[in-house]
Amino acid sequence: MYDFFLTLHSWNRRIILVLGILAVVMAYNGWKTRRVFSSLDNLLGTTLIGSMHIQLLLGILLYFFFSPLTQFALSHFSEAMNNNHLRYFALEHWIVMLLSIAIAQTGRIMVHKTEDENLKHKRSFIYYSIAMFLILLMIPYGNYHQEAWSNLMKIVHP
Repeated sequence: MYDFFLTLHSWNRRIILVLGILAVVMAYNGWKTRRVFSSLDNLLGTTLIGSMHIQLLLGILLYFFFSPLTQFALSHFSEAMNNNHLRYFALEHWIVMLLSIAIAQTGRIMVHKTEDENLKHKRSFIYYSIAMFLILLMIPYGNYHQEAWSNLMKIVHP
């Protein structure tokens, strides 16, 4: 089950990256060209937020039920806090990602409450840009997951 949910989490991340970059670019373009906030802009924002909420659900399932890394970190919290890789998965990753979802969702709400077309694009650009920056900052790139496994094995089996 762990591998299944981790794969879903990883693939959904790619969807979020594509949607997020597209939303930022379209919002910037709409803001600078004073384009009308279209149904496509609205759909893109809705799809981005929906994908982020799915990612949150997958992350919660991994964090509390399926990930051996976080299971170990939660049961050996002081040891995990002294290990960069385990601390990342036990604390840093989910806090910043949750913050990015909250920022993007706040931006989406602000857009819905705005009547001015240009201000909708500007708010979309600002909030989605901040959220995407945080997401890009906290994605585990490369072999980070394998390095965390390796560190966990060193702790469990010294």
